[in-house]
Amino acid sequence: MELILSDLRIPIEKDGMDEYVKAASQQLEIDAGNIFIAKILSKSLDASSKEQFYYKISLIVTTPDNFQNKQNLPVYSEPVKANRKTTNIKGRPVIVGFGPAGMFAALELIDYGLKPLIFERGKKIEERFVDVQKFIKEREINPESNIQFGEGGAGSYSDGKLFSRRNNNSSYVNRVLKTFIKFGAPEEIGYISKPHLGMVKRNIFLQVSILLWDILRAIPLR
Repeated sequence: MELILSDLRIPIEKDGMDEYVKAASQQLEIDAGNIFIAKILSKSLDASSKEQFYYKISLIVTTPDNFQNKQNLPVYSEPVKANRKTTNIKGRPVIVGFGPAGMFAALELIDYGLKPLIFERGKKIEERFVDVQKFIKEREINPESNIQFGEGGAGSYSDGKLFSRRNNNSSYVNRVLKTFIKFGAPEEIGYISKPHLGMVKRNIFLQVSILLWDILRAIPLR
């Protein structure tokens, strides 16, 4: 039986799987050797006490089949994955812009067996970086390649933190997080509060470029 345990509090200096098992066994009132941590659902910092900081953890715990669920804890069930069929359409779908929305639109269409045509006004990220640095140092702006325009969108120059309402994620948010993990993000972004993405967006650029090959760049949309 897989049960969901919510809001377990772990002192930050004791953080680790052993402490998770210990906290779970105490709540379930069974021996630690009879349970298994199947998955971490969420993890966030609880700084409400000045004396002691905690991590607040939610887990999926596997218990023996004969375990009596006297607390009526919720039973976990794996979400059913949608069955995606390839679609035959005339022509190629057009995506305007290769920021986050454009990237995920491309990935969705590729999953359906389609080959979208992507129009991006700005340059690819490496070339964009040169133009952005020139603006920062020399105050010379390239109207077609800057912080706003180009591969990755304006968010390419953010610090990469995710604000995904981690404690109440929808299936759509979880799909986005799983996509980031697929492209190289650490698995902990699937449960940790306000995680950092790092180079994941660049990995998505590369993968979509390989799949599509003919992304069109630097085409003014005016």
